[in-house]
Amino acid sequence: LPYCTFADGGFAALVSGTAFAGVEHLDLRGCELTDADLEALARSRAFPVLAHIELDDNAALTAKGARALLGSKHFPKLHRVEFPLLK
Repeated sequence: LPYCTFADGGFAALVSGTAFAGVEHLDLRGCELTDADLEALARSRAFPVLAHIELDDNAALTAKGARALLGSKHFPKLHRVEFPLLK
């Protein structure tokens, strides 16, 4: 999904679904994500085997969103996270 943008509520719908339960690598580079999006992802149980996530080129992300994602207990296999330079 690199460099796609989500309509209002689109990202929340993505992370609340069950269609991606087998996804191990999630590429969200350049998707104009916000800290609220990462907080929604952190609460999500939609990606139980996620091991790698790419978040570069999302200029609005800050340490707040990073903390939410990295503090989530819903990604037990997550071992690689690529963040942009954070504010």
